Amino acid sequence: MAMTMAMMGSPQTTTTANSSSGEETKWGTRLLCVFRMRYIDFRLAEVEALEQMACGLGFYRENEGPRKGEKGTMFKWEAPKGGEEARDGPFWYLRAPTREAAEKLAAVVGERGVLVKCLVDLWSEGDTLEAMALDLRQGAVEDATLRPDVEDRKSRVACFSDKGSTFKFSCEGFGRRIPMQEQLAVIDVLCRACGHVGKVSLKQPQYDFYVGNTAVSPKEHNLPSIPDHWYFGLLLCRTTTWYDAYKLSERKYLGPTSMDHEVAALMANMAQCRPGKLAFDPYVGTGSILVACSHAGAMTYGGDIDVRVIIWGKEKECCDVKSHGEFVQNGKVDVWTNFDSYGLPRPLGLIRCDASSLPFRRQAACSEDLFDAVVCDPPYGIRAGGRKQGGRQAWMRDREVPEDRKDSHIPSTAAYSTSECVVDLLDLSARHLVVGGRLVYFFPSAVTGEIPRDWLPSHPCLEVEHCCEQELTMVWGRKLVTMVKRKPYDPDEAGEHRKRQLALGSDLLKFDRLYELVHSSSGEKSKKVKSYKGKKI
Repeated sequence: MAMTMAMMGSPQTTTTANSSSGEETKWGTRLLCVFRMRYIDFRLAEVEALEQMACGLGFYRENEGPRKGEKGTMFKWEAPKGGEEARDGPFWYLRAPTREAAEKLAAVVGERGVLVKCLVDLWSEGDTLEAMALDLRQGAVEDATLRPDVEDRKSRVACFSDKGSTFKFSCEGFGRRIPMQEQLAVIDVLCRACGHVGKVSLKQPQYDFYVGNTAVSPKEHNLPSIPDHWYFGLLLCRTTTWYDAYKLSERKYLGPTSMDHEVAALMANMAQCRPGKLAFDPYVGTGSILVACSHAGAMTYGGDIDVRVIIWGKEKECCDVKSHGEFVQNGKVDVWTNFDSYGLPRPLGLIRCDASSLPFRRQAACSEDLFDAVVCDPPYGIRAGGRKQGGRQAWMRDREVPEDRKDSHIPSTAAYSTSECVVDLLDLSARHLVVGGRLVYFFPSAVTGEIPRDWLPSHPCLEVEHCCEQELTMVWGRKLVTMVKRKPYDPDEAGEHRKRQLALGSDLLKFDRLYELVHSSSGEKSKKVKSYKGKKI
């Protein structure tokens, strides 16, 4: 577990760097992104989604080239020190094109970040504390040949010689706890290195400094092996665990497949939910995902095939339930209750439907380009099977329900295969999303030779932007897929693509037999799951 110990004050204090500090190169400001050790493969994708909200500059990739703009005008990831396994550690380098872009990203990450712990303007680093202090001290010398960026380093170190400045140090160790005596020694070394004469401020420091250290031996504490290394810089932002206010253990209305509150918050970030946007969940259930979208400021709308879940709810005893603005004892709880109890705006509407037959008029111009985001966890037959409108007896589907039984009537349903469910989900997203809108959903993955591990369903209007895999067991996993609508919906093109997706022998049809295929391939060698790649450490 990443051990954290703040020196002199609350770890939640956030300080913004001034415009003259920072390491400026052809890529601009060099940042240190400190992650939480959970959902390892999701972390970079979340930062990239938040960057699109903050700046919209994009990320440069060596193997792909710039997605837009020119080299040096985009953000860029740099792998941490320590080899391949260090990529699973908490520290990553991030190059920002400008100081302004770095501060804009820090503002959004500080407010919305789930997997990011803090963002640091990296001033110096080294394999030892003494090497880091020497690296920092060289910025104060007059010999410009020592460092190419000496002029910029002199400007940032100048804050140490200001008697009127206030400061705080936060010391964190990954894989170990830094004792208080060692923290004091670290601070003393750094202050002596630069002649710090400022004053300590516990609540509102002018400069909030960050000191990080990694020292993890192989197989220690079930953490990735990372060599000893020190980091020092100015804290740009520090996130909070704001999503813990929506813990499932304290929620009024739950179901067997309610989405974990932390994952729901992550999905809302990937969908770039924010004020003025409209998010839709066609498998709303008890509303867990829409709760996170509503917290982000988006308007919400939901649908579900089970009328009992979205309309009837259930009776719950011995609890205070908010109904129409007042708390009542031993009342009915439903989806609305969850939003009311958190003080969040209610969804614009909840409808009984499935992805194959949405109640939107396809001839109406307003039915297309309707949503900014579709965020959902479709049923793919592992924890729960899918259902759609229909029934075994065709003559019953056309029979009118008597007026006195409409309130208690439960419409019949039919089995809904995984392949059909996914095709319908992508088609409704391509039809009803605005151009540039985002589809965020989970898709199953498993260790079996019958299905390519990196295969994903597609649509001619949608482009995969991120695919992050979470390994659940030795054989089962799931992928969080983010797709972006790139062009207007074409019914003819979409119809032809649907036929190919559901054609006999297609890879998508194999997911209808996923459970069978996984357990029939028990002789195959399962992929070893790294113990630290679970939900939390």
